[in-house]
Amino acid sequence: MDTPRIVYDRRGNGSPVLLLHGLGHHRRAWQRVVPVLARHHDVVVPDLPGFGDSAAPDPDCAYDIGWLADTVAAFCDRIGVRRPHVAGNSLGGAMALELGAGAAPPR
Repeated sequence: MDTPRIVYDRRGNGSPVLLLHGLGHHRRAWQRVVPVLARHHDVVVPDLPGFGDSAAPDPDCAYDIGWLADTVAAFCDRIGVRRPHVAGNSLGGAMALELGAGAAPPR
């Protein structure tokens, strides 16, 4: 899958945790939570495509929850994150549910 460039922060060690921001936000929305989680986890916090410092998606892509879930799953593959715990708010929460429901295959 060809995905847009995704900018992210990563801190800590341990089981992976993926934090997904909501609509109109960016990865810094999680800045107060990351240090706490990073004590025991490998915390990955991306800017979703078209938000924050990440590249905008191709204008011809189907920018919907399914596409976002597939894009985030491919991103996790690319950076070596396997089967993370996923938390999100707003749009990020919908994506977390989509990933958990198996819309994007577990990696």
